[in-house]
Amino acid sequence: MDQKLRLGRVQTRWRPDISILNRQISPPPVVFFRDIFPCAREAHQLSNRISQSTWVQSRAVALLIFLLTCCIWTHPAEARLNLPQVHQVVQLGDDAKAAAKDYFSRQLPQERAELPATLQASLLGSLSENFTSACGTLLEAWAGERGQSSSFWRVRLLNHQGDRVWLALRCGSRLQDMARYYDERLALLHLNTSSLELLPLGPDTEDDEGVYSLQFSKRLALKNAEGFSFHVGISNNPCCDGPESRSQERLIVFADTPHGTFESLSVITARDDSSHSDDPEIDIETTYRARVNFEHDSNSFITAASAAFRETVKDITWESGKARAHTASDRSGTLRFRWNATTFRFIKIQ
Repeated sequence: MDQKLRLGRVQTRWRPDISILNRQISPPPVVFFRDIFPCAREAHQLSNRISQSTWVQSRAVALLIFLLTCCIWTHPAEARLNLPQVHQVVQLGDDAKAAAKDYFSRQLPQERAELPATLQASLLGSLSENFTSACGTLLEAWAGERGQSSSFWRVRLLNHQGDRVWLALRCGSRLQDMARYYDERLALLHLNTSSLELLPLGPDTEDDEGVYSLQFSKRLALKNAEGFSFHVGISNNPCCDGPESRSQERLIVFADTPHGTFESLSVITARDDSSHSDDPEIDIETTYRARVNFEHDSNSFITAASAAFRETVKDITWESGKARAHTASDRSGTLRFRWNATTFRFIKIQ
């Protein structure tokens, strides 16, 4: 996805009764808020920055409860802004097992195409409810109740090689104004063991608000393993609006080995970041580009990888409505990695 979006926080239309701000009340124990409510720390820090006068202090406590109430209504513990990044292996049920073997035993299907609806349903039905239900929660964060009711899953083929079938699991919306937004996760279908393996594309953290898109790149001949590379796009979350915009593309290599599937290399190949400040009025734009090359030995096995990069940072100031750009920094270099056939990973060379 190549849209330019803005980062921020989820907005809500719900507003509690603000008459509570005019009441004299005793402050509840701070430890209670800190232990029970996820937003308590921020609200408590805010109240501590307010003047300690008697008149203001009573209203600071009221403001604290006001903010905590917002937290309760708008930020449930299970709320997510993107799909979970999990590693999970599940065994297919009998129906899914038979449908997968029947479909992929025929002529090779077209890559990047969606699988038949019945096969999609069988594969998705084999996954844990915690993962599949995250799609509705995600769309609710994007577009409220109408988003949650419009959520859908799609399974499309990325690459099929023998007993390995690489799939993209896509969570999207049927809403016309949200049709271009989606979040994808990578899955590997093992036909020989009738199992479906979810492979994370990054850390599963609350700070990760990016939404992911997948494209297959190419196969890589590695010693003791077979490599599969993917272009992974990371774009801003459509849930939010703010003064920052970030987009990124990575080349990620997974090694399929007799001991399992491992992420072997993850290199940023493109990054476009921008931020805006009103005081002083200035935009900061960062552009990063890298080209990844692989080195081979006499037996055509890949032995190393390199990424030649260039990063440019520009400050854009505004005077009388006119933009003036200034290059703050411009650097370039090469990152180098060596294939380790024992750990099944590319090791960065210092």
